[in-house]
Amino acid sequence: MLQQLFLMADFLLKDGTKLLYASNETTGELNADCWYRNEPFYTTETASAGWALVSKETIPDSTDKDYWQQTLALASYFKDRIFAGVSLLEQYRSALTELDQYAAANFSGKSPEGINQLLRGADSDRYAGEISSLSINQLTRQSPAEAIYDLVVYFQNNTERLLPKIHSWTKRLSSGGWLVNVGRFNADGANVSRYRPGFHVGDLGVSVSRQS
Repeated sequence: MLQQLFLMADFLLKDGTKLLYASNETTGELNADCWYRNEPFYTTETASAGWALVSKETIPDSTDKDYWQQTLALASYFKDRIFAGVSLLEQYRSALTELDQYAAANFSGKSPEGINQLLRGADSDRYAGEISSLSINQLTRQSPAEAIYDLVVYFQNNTERLLPKIHSWTKRLSSGGWLVNVGRFNADGANVSRYRPGFHVGDLGVSVSRQS
């Protein structure tokens, strides 16, 4: 499980620095007040078996966007960049159709600002669950476990930190219904946070992970 990887953090990183910002510098254990110490993505979830093509940075035009706008940016990135000039694989074609249907059923006629107000409103938890569950997000976003695992593996192999100044929003919800993000992987350790789906800020984008 991912928790075992976290507990070994001080021994995993070549330069002797810890993996997680919220962990103890001596033992690697999470601090007692850490919000995710009992979250399933920390205690039980593991990275998916197999391999994936993962972007080193967040994709272009994905920062300072709410979770819905990021999802649209992901869809455009795969349609116009990853599969440019070739036929979409069936699973991605179906995912884009599902995305269009969800948009028509929930946001038809609404401006980006109007949609953002919905994502910040009383139903924000529902939107977080529904949008993160869309196939385009499940196919192309990392889980927190996968994101952290990729940070570790890349650092061990290349002695280079991915996402040193930015966070990537994942496809997992916290137990409180907020969307988990991972990043700011610097000498103090990677930060793990969570936000409502309507949140947007300049250092929060999305990395892509194409499973194969």
